[in-house]
Amino acid sequence: MLKELIGNFFRQGKVYTQDIINVYDHDFASQADGKIVPHGLYDVNRNVGYITLGVSKDTSEFACECVRQWWLNHGQTEYPNSTQLLLLCGGSCPLLYFQ
Repeated sequence: MLKELIGNFFRQGKVYTQDIINVYDHDFASQADGKIVPHGLYDVNRNVGYITLGVSKDTSEFACECVRQWWLNHGQTEYPNSTQLLLLCGGSCPLLYFQ
């Protein structure tokens, strides 16, 4: 899994402010406030992705908890009649299929 440094680092994108924002131009670990572990699920049927951000270690327990949280917060409402869940975990993001 990819781990991202948390800190006041420059990132591409837009910020709508007239204030000057001072940021580091490189993301060195020595300047970071910590690391965050993103875990994503992609629902093929709905064409929607779900991201869970955590600060725990990159473990299978964390990945399983992300799927569990998705089911509790989204899956059981969006798929109330499902009896099976198929996860295809081969890349950076598991794919969800339902029956």
